[in-house]
Amino acid sequence: MPTEVMADVLAKDTSWAILRQLHDSRRSAKELRQACDSSLKTIYRRLEELQDAELVRAESRIDESGNHYTAYTSTVDQVEITIEPGRSQIDVAVSEKDDVDQFIRVWKGLQG
Repeated sequence: MPTEVMADVLAKDTSWAILRQLHDSRRSAKELRQACDSSLKTIYRRLEELQDAELVRAESRIDESGNHYTAYTSTVDQVEITIEPGRSQIDVAVSEKDDVDQFIRVWKGLQG
């Protein structure tokens, strides 16, 4: 993705708020709306931009009642922005997070 496009996606406060909320847990758009104190329309718009930039992944889930919903998770470990005279660059360290990775993080957190 071109640096300018990535910079535009990351320039929005709501995008950063979403990435912070998704760093360690999956969340629905409604949960993100509450946590980010933003409208649902804005959340969906930012989620779409973050998905296009491959910074967020959407997954279908089933709740306890058997209803389907979409949960979002971050694919980002780190974002590094470098600005030098005549050159700018955004590096994004992306990881493939899955349930096992998440379980290991929680387990390590419980162990102290």
